Amino acid sequence: MENVEPFWVKMTVQSIDGAHERTVDALVGTGASFAVLPASVLQNIGIEPTRRHTFRLPDGRQKLGQVSDALITIDGMTGPSPVVFGPEDSPARVGYLTLSALLLDIVPGEQRLTPVDGRLPGFHPVPPRPVPVDNPKLP
Repeated sequence: MENVEPFWVKMTVQSIDGAHERTVDALVGTGASFAVLPASVLQNIGIEPTRRHTFRLPDGRQKLGQVSDALITIDGMTGPSPVVFGPEDSPARVGYLTLSALLLDIVPGEQRLTPVDGRLPGFHPVPPRPVPVDNPKLP
């Protein structure tokens, strides 16, 4: 993702079952991979950590973070995305993989998002799979 001037959007975060939600102001263009929200925001809508991942900080250090899944809505586009349990004193952030999952992209120089087309694999002939070496049918 190219460097962009960070800007704010409204982001609605829902529990996967859709039972609880919260809308927050979130920063876009920060270089985050996934959506990051204060842990209390996620826990207040019933989202609990389900796994841990290592993340790289801007200064190069690594940090182990708690992660779960949520439904995210931005600019009318909704989809599932991993969410990271962030520090309480940090604003919510939208990650570039979250934007990709929602088929949204940043319009360079305009501090706004735009819908983009998804991509499917090409529909050309697929080469045959290689025969496994340990295939007993080989002479």
